[in-house]
Amino acid sequence: MNRALMGLAAAIAALAVSAAAPAPMELELPTLDGARFFHLSEARGRLVVLNFWDDECPPCVREMPMLERVSRSRRDVLFVGVTVAERRRAETFLDSHAVSYLQLAGPPEPRGLLRRFANRAGALPHTAVLRRDHTLCAVHTGEIDAAWLDAALSRCAS
Repeated sequence: MNRALMGLAAAIAALAVSAAAPAPMELELPTLDGARFFHLSEARGRLVVLNFWDDECPPCVREMPMLERVSRSRRDVLFVGVTVAERRRAETFLDSHAVSYLQLAGPPEPRGLLRRFANRAGALPHTAVLRRDHTLCAVHTGEIDAAWLDAALSRCAS
């Protein structure tokens, strides 16, 4: 094969690999307090844990203390709660629960957002872990525990 054809073949192969690579996830939502918009690009170079929740979802509420503990011990990871509850109700709930990680207000109809993060059913809670390049790495619909989160963070960090 001549050099030009070899170069063309290599370029096509590289294009096929890059086309098959997952695209970085995008996210732009207001903080729960309405003070500003959060853009996922602010966390460039960090692992991100997105946890979609509602205060009327018992498994969501049960996993929050564990998420809080892990968020305090893993400063290298950005933890983000995305509530699908009405904003005032979510703020009232958080006033009585010790949750310090970033909280965002999801859209009034969250199914499209949940689908983007591999939750076709729209069920809660839903957790998505993004690699440092913000490609989707691990997802779980339903209550998670510290063992699942630790394994997901280890897998996504490498």
